[in-house]
Amino acid sequence: MPTINEVEGALNSVLKNSDLHDLASIIADSAWDKVLGDNLNNIPIVGPIIALYKASISLKDQLFLKKVFRFLTELKDIPANQRKAMIEQIDNSVNYRINVGEKLIFILERCDDYKQTEYIGQFFTAYLNENINYDEFLRGARVINNSFISDLEKFLQEDIKVFEFESSPYSAPNDDHFLLINSGICGFGFNPITVKDQWDWKATEKYRVEGGEAVMWVTEIGRKLKAHLQIRQLRSAPLFMS
Repeated sequence: MPTINEVEGALNSVLKNSDLHDLASIIADSAWDKVLGDNLNNIPIVGPIIALYKASISLKDQLFLKKVFRFLTELKDIPANQRKAMIEQIDNSVNYRINVGEKLIFILERCDDYKQTEYIGQFFTAYLNENINYDEFLRGARVINNSFISDLEKFLQEDIKVFEFESSPYSAPNDDHFLLINSGICGFGFNPITVKDQWDWKATEKYRVEGGEAVMWVTEIGRKLKAHLQIRQLRSAPLFMS
């Protein structure tokens, strides 16, 4: 069985050095299992990971490697030298104790399905293109991992104004909104309450109370996810076969 260091090393090698364009067509092939079984030597771009697949026979390991493939397909349009430069920038930084390959393994292991994996790949592409920084990628990946796919995709499809409102202090977000709040896509709170003298001295109330409205807004990381994620039809995902 491969060790975590071998998996990390294989992922780092592919991220930094491989042309990933052919990987998309391999995944789209309905006979992917047969492709992997019959033509392993003809797929040099993912050789290090394929070698791990051959040494790994458990369903859990096979499903994890499928996640890795899904993630990698999202990076196919980023040149290898660009990926290498951006990854080494983090690996050589004193601010991060875990290198990129190892961190991605932690993130991908938490994915519940392949769509989450692909969205994380899209957001990592935004980092490689320098549209977001690495900390924003890590925060966004956590939000994706903590979201139900249907909620995340509804957020991506709807106008952002749907998720930003101010209402009476007795109102509260609905259940769907709370799921977005809990994942970190949206924030929720109340405007501060102020008590002032009533300007009309003939009014029945001596003081007037202002504020206290319930407010929901899209967080900064939610806005970046909306800017960089695109809904696409999930490619077929047959299981590996030994």
